[in-house]
Amino acid sequence: MKIPVFNPLKSDFSVTYDVNGTGAPVTFTVQAHKTAEFDEVVANHVKKHLATAVYDLRGGKTNNEDDMKAIMKELTI
Repeated sequence: MKIPVFNPLKSDFSVTYDVNGTGAPVTFTVQAHKTAEFDEVVANHVKKHLATAVYDLRGGKTNNEDDMKAIMKELTI
């Protein structure tokens, strides 16, 4: 099952992930203001890192759970 991930940033967002456990990470990218679909495990990894990037960009100083939940909703279609 493919899971869509929305990138609200003004720039493309890329993250690497060793999805196969082979020691050879693969780069996954979501273009700025676009949605990309990934397998569930990859989508969760991308969303976690993208949410942190959005949180930091918006001036988050601590990992406020409510702010992170709101951002995760924003990334999920």
